[in-house]
Amino acid sequence: MQQLTEQYIELRATAATLSATRYDHEPVSGSKRPYGLEKAIIGYLTLAEQIEERRTAFFVIRQRIIADIQSLSDYRQMQVLYMHYVLYKPLAVVANEIGYSLSHVKGVQTKGLAEIQKIINRREKK
Repeated sequence: MQQLTEQYIELRATAATLSATRYDHEPVSGSKRPYGLEKAIIGYLTLAEQIEERRTAFFVIRQRIIADIQSLSDYRQMQVLYMHYVLYKPLAVVANEIGYSLSHVKGVQTKGLAEIQKIINRREKK
């Protein structure tokens, strides 16, 4: 996703610096292939579409992960997994914020991930 975004920014900058096509002159070749500004714009739009598709896919997966975490019966597991995997907090920060030792939080995380795996396995069997 990061690489696509970088390509997108580069193409956008390229498209902004290209000069416009002159339509008051006949084209030199009879080729129908896009050049210059046209090629940059096509690339720019293609990348924009790819980025949007990946963002949408990421959002759908993220929502499924959140729903799975929220379906856990153990509140501590839910809290640790949500803070770490959804809010992107390091486990040390999670431990500090909820008042547990890091080793305890790692144990809760391990048990929570095992429960999430069971949820995923049940869903896939359906």
